[in-house]
Amino acid sequence: MNKPLYLVFDIYGTLFDVTKLSKDCEEVFPGFGSEFSTIWREKQLHYAFVSELTGTYVTFSSLTRQALQHTAFAHELPLAREDEEKLMADYLNLPPFPEVESVLQELKGSFSICLLSNGGEDMLTPLLANANFDKYFDHVWSIDTVRHYKPSPLAYRLIRDRIGQDADVLFLSSNCWDIIGAGRFGFKTAWINRNGLPFESTGYQPDYVLLDLRDLFSLLEH
Repeated sequence: MNKPLYLVFDIYGTLFDVTKLSKDCEEVFPGFGSEFSTIWREKQLHYAFVSELTGTYVTFSSLTRQALQHTAFAHELPLAREDEEKLMADYLNLPPFPEVESVLQELKGSFSICLLSNGGEDMLTPLLANANFDKYFDHVWSIDTVRHYKPSPLAYRLIRDRIGQDADVLFLSSNCWDIIGAGRFGFKTAWINRNGLPFESTGYQPDYVLLDLRDLFSLLEH
């Protein structure tokens, strides 16, 4: 492949591990932490998709809080205000996957490293700062700018609006729906498949499949 000028990463589940939310969820909801964090994440995305489809934009931070509250309510679990704030703060302190920082360090200076996220600046800025990752990115784009959630084409168009129509883009995400959206928009895509799962059966397949971000180097060499 031709060397892309812009490497555009998703952030949640791609660079930062949202499954680690289960630890604090377990402290708040003993015996239900792992399941709770999974449902919370699914409901968060569900609310974002509903927001997009109904044309009623709500910030990702608000959707995340609503999803948290609903998950607790639906399972008849008491959620104290203090615990709610603690779990919301976890989204600003997510741990990166083990290989991410070394990969970003090596990529820096050779490519334009970018983020496109459904998260708002109120979530992205502290998350990157807390991990000391803000220094690695040339561009951090939130869909707050266009008020359309991925996988809407209007979200991916934000990239083109920023870098122009002729620049090469490789879009990387661990989320199948994100890869499908970026691919259908016209970008080359690399799916980060850390768990060895089959891709969704939608008729679209990613251009490349990586076991983790370290595989990116051999891809770029060829």
